[in-house]
Amino acid sequence: MLDKSIDWISDRLANLKEKHLGIHILLFSIFAVPILALTLFSYINAVKGLTRIALERRESVASLSATVVSENLSHLEDLGVSFASRMVFRRLVSEGKWLEAVGRVENVLKDFPVVERIGLFNPAGTVMAYTGSDQSALGKDFSSRDYYKGVSRNWQPYVSEVFKATVAPYLNGIMVAAPIKADNGEVLGFLTMQIRLESLFNWVSEIKIGGTGFIYIVDQNNHLVVHPKFPPQGEIVDFSDVSAVQKMRQEGGGIITAFNQIENENRVTAFKSIPKYGWGVFAQEPVRSVFADRNRKLLTDGIVYGFFVLFCLLLYYVFIKLLHVANERRRREKILLDSIGDGVATIDRFWNITLWSKSAEQITGWRREEVMNKPFRNFAKLIREYDRKENIAFIEEAIIYGRAGFLEDHTVLIAKDGKEIPVGDSAAPIFDSNGIITGAIIVFRDISMEKESGSLKSDFAYASHQLNTPVTKILWSLENVLNETDSRKIKEKAGIAYQSAKSIQKLNSQLYLISRIDQKVVIPKYENVRLTDLIGEITKDFQNICKKCQITFNIEPISPALGIKTDAKMLERILVEITENATYYNKPGGSINLKTNIQDNNIIFELSDNGIGIAEDQKALIFTKFFRGNNFDTTNIIGAGLGLFIAQNYIKQLGGKIWFSSEKDKGTTFFVSLPLS
Repeated sequence: MLDKSIDWISDRLANLKEKHLGIHILLFSIFAVPILALTLFSYINAVKGLTRIALERRESVASLSATVVSENLSHLEDLGVSFASRMVFRRLVSEGKWLEAVGRVENVLKDFPVVERIGLFNPAGTVMAYTGSDQSALGKDFSSRDYYKGVSRNWQPYVSEVFKATVAPYLNGIMVAAPIKADNGEVLGFLTMQIRLESLFNWVSEIKIGGTGFIYIVDQNNHLVVHPKFPPQGEIVDFSDVSAVQKMRQEGGGIITAFNQIENENRVTAFKSIPKYGWGVFAQEPVRSVFADRNRKLLTDGIVYGFFVLFCLLLYYVFIKLLHVANERRRREKILLDSIGDGVATIDRFWNITLWSKSAEQITGWRREEVMNKPFRNFAKLIREYDRKENIAFIEEAIIYGRAGFLEDHTVLIAKDGKEIPVGDSAAPIFDSNGIITGAIIVFRDISMEKESGSLKSDFAYASHQLNTPVTKILWSLENVLNETDSRKIKEKAGIAYQSAKSIQKLNSQLYLISRIDQKVVIPKYENVRLTDLIGEITKDFQNICKKCQITFNIEPISPALGIKTDAKMLERILVEITENATYYNKPGGSINLKTNIQDNNIIFELSDNGIGIAEDQKALIFTKFFRGNNFDTTNIIGAGLGLFIAQNYIKQLGGKIWFSSEKDKGTTFFVSLPLS
């Protein structure tokens, strides 16, 4: 498809008149698309990369801020635990001397200006003592407050949500609560430290975000803790509806771009949760500020890319002009090659394919893209039919000795789908300008039709010949019957005619089966087959024959549960054919033995006889059509030598194997192997 497109475009660029400038531009633009696409792709990647860097920087700021806040809250917890763990302090609390206990820690407030007030509560949440001049809350129950619920849940240190103090000066802040425990682990109460929000603002005020960006913090209930646009001692603001806060609750960390209706601009907000405390930290900055550096860099890159595109377009124009000349020559060669009916392939000295014609694709089933620069022998397997060995001597002769060679008869090519195709083949060497052999050109063609035509003619002629003998016997016997008066002789002649008619019937049946095999319309019908039933039927059919021939038929017992999934009729036909052979080519007083065993997930039928055996020079022909051994009188044997051919083809259809071992005058053993499933 690509070759055709290039040919079409190059033809027009080379042949159009100057007045068709518009068409020139249109065609040339088609070639410009890849460059423009590459440039656009690079520009988009640059935009993505610079955008990612800018956003990652803001995410880093949010993560750094979250770490700073987390560490400071952890320090406050440690401070509260340190106060609550002092020995004298705990003793006073256990004795109920709450005012004296709070006095013990009050004098340290000057060393920790971040702590606004310290309070002491009993385990039920009643305030027992606290620092400061306004003592109006003393003795009140604060068990409904978040800090009590938090610290009393597991009696571990807890950082509360933002709240407004109930005593003067009524400041907004957070509470850090730490349990007070006796040596035996009994909870005596808890200590609280009120922290002003201004102190928390100082934690993140030194972190630089750039431009007009800022950082804000929300507590576990999405109340604003720190925000430069909201006074810390104003009303407590709920940020639950802010999209960045909602995203933080869902994902924990990330970045979001949203429109700010108050400022009337898009803003980028990076966020990071502090899982230990349930808080969230946000780094927010206007989009124009976030991407200012990126936009300046992209402007510079855009100018460079523009010059690059112009330069590439000029190169493409020159390239297309040159391409037309090369394409014209290549097109002529390709047309000639694809017009050849035979498959054509060329290989180098290492047998790698360098050319593969359209006819080669059609014959082998392998597409050109699949085989190019790969070993020839992997895709064009040439096998001799009679010994199943690879037949590539004629190619070796071309490559090694520089002589043209021809493929010997009765060779098949194994196609991609496993089909065996009879082929005629030749190979000739390829020489370079110095007369050195660089490879070979191989020409091959499918001769299936010629071979099949010849085979059908031969089969028909042989079948006609085979029919001639029994027909002659029938006519001779019937003529004698017409002139015979002796009933005994009439019966004898009628018996000969009957046997000859049976032979014709069997030959007719076998020819029909062979016709179906040759037409490839034999399709197995798989079902579960119990072997005792199948073998029982065969035994029953052969009882009279074996008795008449004075042959013993022995069957080794098998389990009634043994079965196989296969085509019952085809398997029965296979076993009948090899059993008939064992019967007809046996001797009076001989025996036939059938064994069945399982090996490597295959079931193997082993049928042996002690008959005449098979001559060594005839073993290679045993599965061919119309073959009958010449070391035995076959005049009275029903059939025409087609049984083993049918058995072999059926066993292939069922995915199995058939083979034999034989010794002349000692007997033959046939083996049939089928997969259990």
